[in-house]
Amino acid sequence: MVERFARFSCAASLISEQITATLDGAKLFALSSPFGRNVNPGMEGSRLKIVIKTKEFGTAEWLHIVSELVKGIPLAKRGQENPVK
Repeated sequence: MVERFARFSCAASLISEQITATLDGAKLFALSSPFGRNVNPGMEGSRLKIVIKTKEFGTAEWLHIVSELVKGIPLAKRGQENPVK
């Protein structure tokens, strides 16, 4: 689910509790770090939340960021090799 918050010019995506429980937080932060401070993974309750400050990017650019993060989530599972080398 992606929500857009006009007041903050950001989009947030929440990942299910089941998937969140299988992920390594350090690997998620490593996946988001190439995008700088405008992409912030965090938690909302027991669910992973990724906030992208869309004001800093054009639509195509922030959608590309979302795509890259979604592709990287399977690599961030606990026990998998670190996706950042």
